[in-house]
Amino acid sequence: MVDTSPRKTVAIPLFESGERTRAETWRPNEGSYSFLNSCSWPWVGRVRDYWEGWFAQYDGENKLHLAKRFQSKNGHRHLSAFHELFAFVCLRQAGYDLQLDPKVGQREIEALASDPRSELSSYVECTVTGRSPQDAGADAREDDVVNAIAGVDTGSLSIGMHCIERGRETVPLGKFRGEYTTWIASL
Repeated sequence: MVDTSPRKTVAIPLFESGERTRAETWRPNEGSYSFLNSCSWPWVGRVRDYWEGWFAQYDGENKLHLAKRFQSKNGHRHLSAFHELFAFVCLRQAGYDLQLDPKVGQREIEALASDPRSELSSYVECTVTGRSPQDAGADAREDDVVNAIAGVDTGSLSIGMHCIERGRETVPLGKFRGEYTTWIASL
């Protein structure tokens, strides 16, 4: 039996309110939520408004938890929460009755979707797979180096970088930036 009792909807925003002045592009090593939350581009504002509209319809007990995961600096957690919200909207738009956050054994999953035109119901669980933690860490370390290089004034020089091999340890960025700045000044 599907629980159709009304739940209290909590007004929790996905994105911060206020004027946005950032016009720069996505920075290397920047999470997608950080970019979407800070960008002043009109189309990004429309995406934020659209997703806020989706989230306003979400009435699950775990709404605050979903918002926190959506706002995560961790791209995998953000993407996972986005897909959970997207699945919710798709099922709702398709006309399914949804019981959000049902317990199945010891586990709580996203939804129990019931088709009101039939007696069919399905459990819905959203799982997002991605890169290994080692690859994600290596990407983040490489992005840190790229950001350090980009943060040094090269004057009229145009410098490019191509990574041949990535180590397992974090580069001491202050020391790296200092040595890079000295090298640029010697050219």
